[in-house]
Amino acid sequence: MTGGERFSWTQTATDVSHFRFFVYVDSTGTRELTDAACQRVGLDRFDCTATVPELTPGPHALAIGATLMSGGEAVPGTRSQPFNVIMTAPAAPSGSPAK
Repeated sequence: MTGGERFSWTQTATDVSHFRFFVYVDSTGTRELTDAACQRVGLDRFDCTATVPELTPGPHALAIGATLMSGGEAVPGTRSQPFNVIMTAPAAPSGSPAK
């Protein structure tokens, strides 16, 4: 991965309109997935996508979590099982000199 790619997951819920989605990076950092988008695919299931956040080059373990916003309170849900990605430096644009 070089950054900017989208990834997807299936979210179990009857409604996701009050959810905020987060990615947990290497079990230490948390970033909100502000561009997460979900589409209903079943009675209690949504297919969701979001852009991979900016990460330093190298291996990373990511996990997805949803927080329910209810009455001004944030109720965190459980995290997904972590999945591994390897970030590489973006490729130089065609015609650009290599550094």
